[in-house]
Amino acid sequence: MKKKNQNLKNNFLTAQKASVSIEASIIFGLLVILIALVGDVGGLLINRSKMDRLSYSLASILRERSLYPSPEISSDDVNQLEKIAKNLQKDAIARGAKLGLSVQVLHFDNTGSSPRVSKESNFDVGDIPCANPTPLADYANLSVRVGQSEYAKILRVNACMKAPNGFLSTKSLIEQALPAQSFSIVLVR
Repeated sequence: MKKKNQNLKNNFLTAQKASVSIEASIIFGLLVILIALVGDVGGLLINRSKMDRLSYSLASILRERSLYPSPEISSDDVNQLEKIAKNLQKDAIARGAKLGLSVQVLHFDNTGSSPRVSKESNFDVGDIPCANPTPLADYANLSVRVGQSEYAKILRVNACMKAPNGFLSTKSLIEQALPAQSFSIVLVR
């Protein structure tokens, strides 16, 4: 009896009959998880490129607005900009996605030989707040003289989106590494 148990142990460790099916199930399971992860990352990259196009388009709208005499940008203007953004993205954004916009304007003191910040205006609209990675005042050196007496204002439009969950629960970790957020900076006359 003891010898029979010994043979069973040895056969169990060296038998190759079921090992292929066990290995195959593990490998196929890992492949399914990998494919779902690649799908989530791909979706986030697509959303990020959509936010790039959206922020650039909205910044261009505000820049073109400055070609004609107009008052300073107000919260009403930013609310209208949000409507334009939602209209531009209505087919591109998934159902249940939340969109946020942040518009910042940097005004300069016109005296002196280098641009000095005199006022900064911030407007936030939308379903979610957009994080601004760098203070806009850090970009003050981008301003140029327009005419002989004034510096061009700097405008930043930040668009962000939070999409509904994908295949995996790790999507929030992926979104932290690759946020669906973009900003565009333009000079306004």
